[in-house]
Amino acid sequence: MIFVTILLTILKITGLVLAGIIGLALLLVLWILLSPIRYKGRIKYSDKPDIKIRASYLCHIVSGYFILDENGQKADFKILWKSMLNGKSKTGTSKHKKKTSKETGGHLIKPEKTANLHDVEEPKPLMITENIPDNAVKKPEDSDDKSPENEAKPKKSIFKKLKDVYNKVRNFIKSMSERVRNALGMRDKIISEIDDADNREAVNYGLTLLKKVLKHILPRRHRIYIRFGTGDPASTGQYLGLMYAFGAWLGLNLAVTPDFDEKVFECDVPFKGHISIAVLLVWAVKAYRNKKFMSFIDKIRNR
Repeated sequence: MIFVTILLTILKITGLVLAGIIGLALLLVLWILLSPIRYKGRIKYSDKPDIKIRASYLCHIVSGYFILDENGQKADFKILWKSMLNGKSKTGTSKHKKKTSKETGGHLIKPEKTANLHDVEEPKPLMITENIPDNAVKKPEDSDDKSPENEAKPKKSIFKKLKDVYNKVRNFIKSMSERVRNALGMRDKIISEIDDADNREAVNYGLTLLKKVLKHILPRRHRIYIRFGTGDPASTGQYLGLMYAFGAWLGLNLAVTPDFDEKVFECDVPFKGHISIAVLLVWAVKAYRNKKFMSFIDKIRNR
């Protein structure tokens, strides 16, 4: 009976410990998934960009910022308040200093005094006691080893250099043209699949999902001030209509001032928002489980 009691007690304690570990792991996973990524900033443009963006995650355990202004560009990424981008050089120098101080016992090593030039003794001539044959000593000219380092590299002619530059430019243009062709082909595929009547339901589902994702990612509190002009009143009016149509579709808070006389662009966008990883994962799972939408994606890939 005593043995059974001890065994049950051990099993009970083990079960409680395992349950506590599993509970802590679940709480950690829920905290990571449900904690939002908070961000805020301001974007200005008037001849020069002025951008300030800050973001944090998991109660500022992970944070970062990006600044672009007249003084230049600054960016940093921190984990547990330790910089992952700007602190590498400083830590390396401090470690080197500690290492040198440990090796020297914490004291500076003074350089030895150099001897006086007048006190230096002249070297004595070597006394040759044996007859050395002449063949034993090889002159540098007679050495058979010809290392590639000592050999002079042939210089390229101007014609060859121009030919290399021409080949590089031609290969670059060829690769860019292939990329443009592939992009245009993909665009034609997408347009043809969208126009297909069998894919209308999948297209509507994809547009609805895209709208939800953009609304979730875009800042909740924002104000978009824009003053623009293309120099042509007709195109300025067209862009103005597109801006308000796109803003109404996404629910943006727009305040646009068109300039029909001059070509100008100025903006001021203060914003603040958050992104939930759990919500994005739920929408991704729903999209993956939608058979019509996934078949539409497969048609675009395999066409």
